[in-house]
Amino acid sequence: MQLGTFYTAILLLAINFSWAQYDSTYIYKDFNADGYSDTLLKFYDGGSGYGGYYIEIQNGATDATYAMETDACFCQIRQTLIFPKNLTEIENAPFLTAILSELLPPYRAKPDPSLSWMLAAELSNKQLESDSLFIQIINPKQSWIKGEMELPVNYYIEMKGDLLGLYYYEHTASGYAEIMNDEGVMVYYAQNHYGMEKDTLKLAAQNDTYKIYKTEHGIIAKKGNTYKWLFISDVTVTWAPEKLRWASIGKVRLVGKHILFEQHLTPHVYSPIHVINIETGKFGRFRALVDTSHDPFDPANESLLFELDNGEIEYSFEAIFESLNGH
Repeated sequence: MQLGTFYTAILLLAINFSWAQYDSTYIYKDFNADGYSDTLLKFYDGGSGYGGYYIEIQNGATDATYAMETDACFCQIRQTLIFPKNLTEIENAPFLTAILSELLPPYRAKPDPSLSWMLAAELSNKQLESDSLFIQIINPKQSWIKGEMELPVNYYIEMKGDLLGLYYYEHTASGYAEIMNDEGVMVYYAQNHYGMEKDTLKLAAQNDTYKIYKTEHGIIAKKGNTYKWLFISDVTVTWAPEKLRWASIGKVRLVGKHILFEQHLTPHVYSPIHVINIETGKFGRFRALVDTSHDPFDPANESLLFELDNGEIEYSFEAIFESLNGH
C-alpha cells in the first residue's frame, strides 16, 4: 500500500470512529418562549464499557447553558439521574422539559414488579462477616401477584427527597455535583432483559407447584395464576456482567421450594452459584465458590461442594436451605 493511500485510509477510519462516538444533533427553538431562539445540542459518547447521551441547551437571550447526561456503565440496568439545581428553577422549567424529552423513555407513575424487586433488594441487602456459608443475604419480601406475567419495558419514575437519597448511587448530574438537588428520576433500561431478541422469556425449570422462567438477567416464578420476580442482575446489589448484552442467568435447578442458579459475570471465567427460597424470596450468595466438577445441576446430586483455601467442604441441600431460611 502506498503511503498516501495508507494515510487516507487512517483518516477515513478516524472520521468514521468520530461519527460513531459523537453523533450530534442540533435543535434551534425558542424553548422558553422569550422571543429568542435557543440551541439544543445532543450527542452520544461512549467507550467499550460505558456510554450515554449528553444534552445541552444554550439560552438564546443570556448565553447561559444547562446540561444533563446519561453517561454510565453498560453493566447498569437502572440509573438515577439527579437534576442540576439551576434546571429546577421556575424560569428554566422549559429547558428541563426539553432536555428530559430527549433523554428519557416514557414516564411511569410507579415501579413495575421487577423494578420493585430491585428497590426492595437494595434496601434489604445484608453483608455477612462471620457466616461460614453465606456472604450476602437479600430478603426483598415480594408478594405473589395475580394475573399474567408483566414483562417490563423501558421507563422512568420520579425520585424526590428522602427517596432520592436512598438510591443516589451511580447518579449523574452533568458536572454540577456541587449544587446537587433533591429532585431526579430513576431510569429503568428494561430492554436489557431481552438482549438482541424481542422476547427471551424462557422456561428454565418446573415441578408440580412452580414454573421458573428466566430473561437474560432476571428470574420469575409462576405458581398457578400468580407470579413474582425472584432475582435480577443489578450491578449495585447482585453484581452483573460488564456489558448487559452478555446474558447473566445460566442454568437453573428447582429443588422443592428452592432454586439454585448460576450467574455469568462475563468477562470473568467463573459463574457463581446462588440459592433462593421461592416462597420467601430470600436470596443467598455463598462465601466460597462451588466446585462445579460435582455438578450442582445434576438431578442425582443433593449437595454442593465448596472450594476452600485448605481444601473442600460439602454441604447437603437440606443444610443449605436450613441455613438460608434461618437468616
